[in-house]
Amino acid sequence: LHARERLAAVGEMAAGIAHDFNNLLTPILGYVDLLLEQDGSLPEEVIRVLDIIREQGRRAARLIRQILDFSRRGPREKIPMDLVPFLKELVKFLRRTIPENIQIRLEIEPGEYGVEADPAGLEQIIMNLMVNARDAMPEGGEVRIRLYRTRFQEQEPRPFPGMPAGEWVVLEFGDTGVGISPEHLPRIFEPFFTTKRGKGTGLGLAQVYGIVKQHGGYIDVKSEVGKGTTFWIYLPPLSKKVEKRAMGRRAPGRALIRGHGEHILVVEDDEDVRVFLEAVLKGLGYEPEMARDGEEGLRILKRKGKEIRLILLDWVLPRVSGERFIQEARKQGFSGPIVVLTGYPVEEKVREQFRAMGVVAWVTKPIAPSELSQYVAQALRWVVHPH
Repeated sequence: LHARERLAAVGEMAAGIAHDFNNLLTPILGYVDLLLEQDGSLPEEVIRVLDIIREQGRRAARLIRQILDFSRRGPREKIPMDLVPFLKELVKFLRRTIPENIQIRLEIEPGEYGVEADPAGLEQIIMNLMVNARDAMPEGGEVRIRLYRTRFQEQEPRPFPGMPAGEWVVLEFGDTGVGISPEHLPRIFEPFFTTKRGKGTGLGLAQVYGIVKQHGGYIDVKSEVGKGTTFWIYLPPLSKKVEKRAMGRRAPGRALIRGHGEHILVVEDDEDVRVFLEAVLKGLGYEPEMARDGEEGLRILKRKGKEIRLILLDWVLPRVSGERFIQEARKQGFSGPIVVLTGYPVEEKVREQFRAMGVVAWVTKPIAPSELSQYVAQALRWVVHPH
């Protein structure tokens, strides 16, 4: 009970940090993207510096993502997916990016490997394990990734207390690196614990653990100093009752989609974020109407409701909350699309609340100008994939 209370406290703290940090990153990364889109007008040295700023900003966003995953507050868009083509494509990518002195061997036993999972989360698991394997093999070595199924009978002992009997999809990831000492092994999934002597944040394996748990799975590890480390990830197979459907979320492309003078009401209390959004929307050819809180947004809507085609709404607002704003906007007769902007993680119960209120998309900060252009254009056409 004490551990759960501590985890809940970490979750609340992580969500609050994520909100403030993502608001800070939105204009930082956004303005860098806007500058880098000015092809040919910037000196090479300036472009190099901007690339560094953007990469460091993205690392900061990933760090927040890791903290949220460990605290289990990060949202996961789970969809039916086949692990076989997913792994094959990911291994192709890894072979192009890791050092040449590391070989990757992929072994897939015959069978079906459907799971209900978040592709980005599973990719993050493999990437984090690969980074650890690379660091454990500075002179080179081999990574072996195996995919197979296993079954535990009702009376048979299972690897973990409370693990249900039945079928499990097993993703095995092993390396021939330096291994982990017995005294460190029990702590490797703890946040901020690292054996890399000042390198890394100590959140990689904590994030892996959090993502596996979010998927209803289990993770086991064995290691021997000087011989390597192997992880086993157990995932529940796709239920026969779950109808296979298309991917529920598409990542927006990088191409900018421009508007045609549509009026968009933006309700955002953070001044820097608000100014950035106004600059992006004007640059895309829209006519933004800016409000610093819900009360001002409702006044603008009352005055110009017939002109407003879309509302971009920050969810956490002073005076009038995002929820109350939507209720009042609908009472005023606004029937157009509403897109929620938020620096908080959007958990499933919040998504259900959004759907019930007619929100057509929710966008997690920080967001690049190209992404914003895609979501606005999709929302105006009422073809939106939640982000």
